[in-house]
Amino acid sequence: MDNQIQKDESDQHQMIQKQEAIRLGFFESMDQVNRAIQGASDLEQMLGGVLEKVFSIFNCDRAWLLYPCDPDAASFRVPMEVTRPEYPGAKILNVDVPMNPDVAQNMREALVSPEPVVYIAGTDRPINKVTAEQFGVQSQIFTPVYPKEGKPWIFGMHQCSFPRVWTEEEQQLFQEISRRLADGLTSLLAYRDIQEKERYFRALFYNMLTGLAHCEMIFNDQGAPVDFRYLDVNPVFEKLTGLKDVVGKLVSEVIPGIKESDPKLFEIYGRVASGGEPEQFEIYLEALKIWFSISVFSMQKGFFTAVFDNITEQKNRELQLSKAMNELKNVVDALPSIIYVLDTKSNLIKWNRRAEIATGYSANELKQKLSLELIADHDQPSFIGAINDAYDKEYVEVDAHLVRKDGSKLPYRWSAAPMRDAHGADIGIIGIGWDLTDQIKSAAKIAAYQEQQRVILDSVPDIIWMKDVNGVYLSVNEAYLSRIGKQREEIIGKTDLDLWPKEFADKYRADDKKVTESGLQKRMEETAPDLNGNIIWVETIKIPVYDDAGLLRGIAGVARDITEQKQIREALEKQELINTVVSNNLPIGYAINTISDGKAIFINKKFEEIYGWPRETLTSVDAFFEHVYPNPEFRKKIKEQVTIDIMSGDPVRMVWEKLPIVRQSGETAYITARNIPLTEYDLMVSTVLDVTHQVKVEKALRESEGLQRSILNTMPELVFVKDTEGRYITANKAWLAFVHKELDEIIGKTDPAIFPKEYADTYRADDEAVIKTGSTKRIEEASVDGAGVMAWFETTK
Repeated sequence: MDNQIQKDESDQHQMIQKQEAIRLGFFESMDQVNRAIQGASDLEQMLGGVLEKVFSIFNCDRAWLLYPCDPDAASFRVPMEVTRPEYPGAKILNVDVPMNPDVAQNMREALVSPEPVVYIAGTDRPINKVTAEQFGVQSQIFTPVYPKEGKPWIFGMHQCSFPRVWTEEEQQLFQEISRRLADGLTSLLAYRDIQEKERYFRALFYNMLTGLAHCEMIFNDQGAPVDFRYLDVNPVFEKLTGLKDVVGKLVSEVIPGIKESDPKLFEIYGRVASGGEPEQFEIYLEALKIWFSISVFSMQKGFFTAVFDNITEQKNRELQLSKAMNELKNVVDALPSIIYVLDTKSNLIKWNRRAEIATGYSANELKQKLSLELIADHDQPSFIGAINDAYDKEYVEVDAHLVRKDGSKLPYRWSAAPMRDAHGADIGIIGIGWDLTDQIKSAAKIAAYQEQQRVILDSVPDIIWMKDVNGVYLSVNEAYLSRIGKQREEIIGKTDLDLWPKEFADKYRADDKKVTESGLQKRMEETAPDLNGNIIWVETIKIPVYDDAGLLRGIAGVARDITEQKQIREALEKQELINTVVSNNLPIGYAINTISDGKAIFINKKFEEIYGWPRETLTSVDAFFEHVYPNPEFRKKIKEQVTIDIMSGDPVRMVWEKLPIVRQSGETAYITARNIPLTEYDLMVSTVLDVTHQVKVEKALRESEGLQRSILNTMPELVFVKDTEGRYITANKAWLAFVHKELDEIIGKTDPAIFPKEYADTYRADDEAVIKTGSTKRIEEASVDGAGVMAWFETTK
C-alpha cells in the first residue's frame, strides 16, 4: 500500500512538472515572438522576424503568410514565407496566384472557425489537392489574422516530411501568436499608410501651381504683430515673388521696410495667427510692386500658412478695361439700366434717362440731389464702402436699394469703376445700376448658399487628387469634391471611368500612363467638364510618386481653372481700338438697326458673344431671326410677338425675359432683350443681357440645396442657421434629434418657441452680440433637450 501511495505521488509530481514545463515553454515562445515584433522598424522586417521564430519554435518545414483571406477574391499572394531548403515551396512569393475552389473552401472554413484549422494527409480532413501537389504538404495548420484595417490575412505552417499531428498545446500557442501578429500588423500597416500619405503630400507641396509659405508670427510685448519668420516655402514661392533663400529668415531681413510699406499684411497675418478664422484677400505689396491673391489659415496658434498667387497681370488687364469706360457717353441713354457718374467727392454729376425714369425725379431735381439721398439708409455704409473700394479694386459691385421720389424702394445692384485722366489720376466713378426686383428672391438664396458653402471649402483653391498605380483614387480635396459634385466616399476607391464621361476618362488614364511609364512630371492645358457639364480650361500637373525604395506608388495631380485667364487673354488680343474695348466689355450687348429696312448698322462684341453669332452673319433683322431662332415654328412665333410688342409703343412690352436662343455652336443660351425705338431717327436700339448663368444657377441651386442638406446631416455636431431676427432657417439631423422636433416644426420659429425662457433669453443675447460685433463668438453654455434633460455644450456662433 505504501509503495502504491508513493507511486501515485510521484506520478502527480511528474504531471505538475510537465505542466510547468509546457507553461514555461509557452511564455518563452511568446517572448521570442514579442521581441521580433517590437524590434522591427518596418512591415517586412516584422513579418520575416515572426516567421523565423515560428519556424524555430515549432520545428516545421514551412511557415508562411497569405493575403487576402477572402474566398471571393480573384487571386491571392504569399508576401512572406520561411522554408527548409529541401522544401522550398512553389516559388510564388509576392506573385498573384489565381484563386481555386479548394483554397477558397479552406478559407471559408477558417473564417468561421474559432480555432486554427488543421488538415492532415490520410485522415478524414485531408490536404486539398492543389496544396498537396504544388507544395508537397502532408500536414498543415492555419488561422485568419485580423488587423484593424483592411482584409484578414492567413497565418499558417506546413509539415512536408511527415503527416504531423499538431498537439492541443501547439494549436493554443499557434493561435496566441496569430493574435499578437494581428496587433503588430495593425501598427505597422497604419505606420506604412502614414508614410505613403506623407510622400504624396510632400510631392504635392513641391508641385503646387500656387505659392505656399509656412511662417511663425513674431509679436511684441503688447501682442501686436511686428515680424514673421519663414519656416518652409514651396518651389513656386520663388517664381511668384522673386525672393530666394528665405527659409529661416525674418521677412524684415528679406524685404527691408515691408512693415512700414505694407502694414495691412501684418494686420491680417497677425489676426489669423492669433487664432482667427481663415481669410482670403487681394493685396498690392508696395515693397515688391506685386498684386497677390492670398488665402491664409492657422493650424497652430502663433503660426500661419499662406497660399498665394501673383495676380499682377490680371490687375493690369482690369485697369485697361476700366479706363475704357470713359467712352460710354454715346450709348448710355439707349441702355435699359441706370448709368451714373460721380466726382471724387461722390457727388452725382451725370446720369442717363433711365435714372430719371427709375427714381421719378426730373433732371433738374436730380441736380439738387446727393448720391446718398437716392440710397436707402441701411444700405448707405456698404454703398460708400464699395465706391471707396472701386478706386483700389478697379471694379466692384454692391447691392443697395434705390429710393424713389414717392418713397418706395427698389432693390438694385450697382457696379462702380474708377475714371482717370490721361495722367492716371482719379477723377471720379462711373457705374451701372440694375433693377433686381424680379431676381431678388433667387439672388438671396444664391447668396445664402454661397456663404454656407464658403465655410466648408479648403483654403487651397486648386483641385488636388491622388491615385494608386492602377488609377484608383486614394484622396481628393474639397475643391475636387466641389468640382465633381460628389461626396468623398463616392470617389475614394473609384477610377476615372466611374466618375467622368468616357472621352475624358480615357484621356486622363492615357496621361497617367505616360507619367508612370516615363517617370516624369507632365504639365498641360486641357479641357474638362465642370459640374454643370460645361467645358472649361484647366492647367494640370501630374507627377509620379515613389516610396523610399524607389518603387512607383501612384500619381499626384494638381489642376486649376484657367478659363477666365484664357478668355481675358484672347479678348485682349482681338481688341484694336479703345472704343472697341469699351463696347466689347460692357455688361450688356447692344445693336442698332434701321427701322425702315431692318439693316444692321452697329453691333458690339458683347452682342455677338451673347447671341453666339459673328456680326458678319447678322446683317439685318431677318438674318438675325434666321440664325438665332433656327426652328421655323418658334422663329415665326417669336418674330410675330416681338413685332406686336414693338407696334404697341409700350416700353414695358418691349422687354422679353429669359428667351431661349441657339448659338452658332448649337448651344442653347438664355437672354433678356429690350428694344428702344428712336423713331425720329429711324433707328432701333436693341439691348441684350446673357441670363444663362442665372438660369443655370437657379437650377443648380435647387439641386445643391439637397446636397447641402446631405452634408449637414452627416455632421455629428449640432448645426443650425438663423436669420438676423433669430428665426430658424435650417438645422441638421443632430440638432433636430436633440430638440426632439422635425425640421418643419422649427423653420421660422425663434428660441422661445423651442427652449425654456431662461435659455432662450441667453441664446438671443448671444445672437445679438455676434450680429452687433460681426465677430465669431465661442461660448460654453448649458441647454436642455426636447425631454428637458440638461447638457453642456461648447458653441461657436
